[in-house]
Amino acid sequence: MSEFLEKQTPDHQSKATCKLQFLLESKLDKQSLIAALKSLVPAEFEGKIDLLKNALADRPVEKVSQFYCESGASDYRFGNKGMAALYFLLALEVNPNSFEALHNIGVIFNDLGNNAHAEVAYVLPIQSNPKYLASWLDLGKMYL
Repeated sequence: MSEFLEKQTPDHQSKATCKLQFLLESKLDKQSLIAALKSLVPAEFEGKIDLLKNALADRPVEKVSQFYCESGASDYRFGNKGMAALYFLLALEVNPNSFEALHNIGVIFNDLGNNAHAEVAYVLPIQSNPKYLASWLDLGKMYL
């Protein structure tokens, strides 16, 4: 794709391609994304977070992050976006660079129709790892 872009002038590039280039080169605000996600978490679960964190405190970071991502994906499949949001937030707390958690946050926001936050959540993993295919695919679907 970069070979194609090099041969084209900006006048011939699609708006989506220009926007994607801008996003990939931008400094995105991860904190506002996290703040928006926190608003989806049901209030009754906030007190139970410490119990879960304490139960997993002695486990390796990668395993805990994976557990949270898998739990979030499971809740999302059952339609519980609030709990899924909580698990993905916990995954990011344990591993701030979790591509899987960021990507799944994008899926939640995309499903809720919040394309601006979904876009940020999809692009953040791509900025760190341009080979992260899941975010590329869902970002492309969102632009269609």
